[in-house]
Formats: sequence, structure tokens, C-alpha cells
Amino acid sequence: MPVRFTLQQALAHWKTMKDSLTTVCQHAKGFYNQGWLMGTSGNLSYKVESTDANEGGSFYVTASGLDKGNLTPADFIWVTAGATPCLAEETRKPSAECLLHEAIYTHVPSATVVYHIHSPLWTFLSSQLPTENLPSVLSLPAIEMVKGLGAGSHTEQLAVLVLPNSQAMPELVALLAPQWEQLQVSGFVLQGHGLYTWGASPFEVKRQVEIFEFLGNQLYLQQTVGKA
Repeated sequence: MPVRFTLQQALAHWKTMKDSLTTVCQHAKGFYNQGWLMGTSGNLSYKVESTDANEGGSFYVTASGLDKGNLTPADFIWVTAGATPCLAEETRKPSAECLLHEAIYTHVPSATVVYHIHSPLWTFLSSQLPTENLPSVLSLPAIEMVKGLGAGSHTEQLAVLVLPNSQAMPELVALLAPQWEQLQVSGFVLQGHGLYTWGASPFEVKRQVEIFEFLGNQLYLQQTVGKA
């Protein structure tokens, strides 16, 4: 059974994370201003690094239904396995996609931050793939910016995984499970929904969000200008 903490313990823990969560809030504001987190869409999380076994596998994730353009560190919920709040008295709900964040942290031990944005661009690009053929991939343009996603050269061809969208998070987690070894980049897309990307720091993940957007724009131009 997941360990629960008192309000005093949870508040003391939150204070140790406040500066890191402030950085995530700043990035969320920037993404909102770009149109990538409109309405109350998207979710962001930060993993707890601790030697305390009671805190192992826990992370902070945005509460459900929040305006991502005005986040504060107080808008994050501390959760453990199965999206269970660490604070017994917690009345807010963690983001509905909390289980996907947990799956990422489980399969990528080096990941400390996960950003999920609702980019109109990746929503459109992924929607062009036949749903019956998913999971599938979208090939990214072999240009200079792919090096920001781990390519060794600007000529290297990378691809991003596209999964069918579902409101059933356990089903999505199960569908993702056999795909981890095949991932070429630190990210995947839910069809008609949005992008997930992760990394070792908020700044790394922010950079990857921006690179995915740049490459997505290039892919869109190649598809549309090429047909003109």
C-alpha cells in the first residue's frame, strides 16, 4: 500500500521542490503563449530524487483542470504509484494522464521531467496517419535540428512513435510497454492529441519541445509545399 504523509511532512517536502517546480511553471507559461497548452490542456511533472524508500517512485504532477498559463508550484500534486496522492488529505485530482508519466519514469530511469503539450501541429500531423495502422511512426526531417534529439549527424533519419489516442490510461500504458526499445527519440505522440517528451532537467525537456515543434513545422512544409 502506498505510503501517505501528513500535511506537515508534505509541506516540508514541497518546499524542497519549490524552486524546481517554479522553473516548470515558467516553461508552461512559455508553452501557453505559443499556443501549445491552450484551455486547460496538457500536463507537466517532476520526479522526486530521494534516498528515502518511502518517497521512491514519487513525482509532482499538475492538478487536473488548471490554466497552464498561470501555474504556480502550489498547483502540483505529489503522487506515488498508481497516481495515488502522497498526502492523505489531498482533495484535488492529479492529471488524468498521470499514469503515462509514471510509465515514462519507470522505463526511463534517467528522466526527471515530463512535458505533455497539445500542439496543434502534432495533433494535425498525427491525425493524417491511418488509425488502423497504429502504432506507427512519423519520420523527422534529416536536418541540423535532429541533433538536438540525439542524432549523431544532420543527415541521420529519426522517427517519432505515434500511438492511437484513448481515454483509458491503463490501455495506453500497456500499448506503450512493448515500444520502449524501439524509440529513437525521447518522445512520442498520441494521435490527434499531443506530444510527450522527457529528459534529465526542465531545460533539456523545454529544448526538446521546441525542437519537436521546429521539426514538425518542417515536416508539415515538406508535405504541403511538396504537393502544391
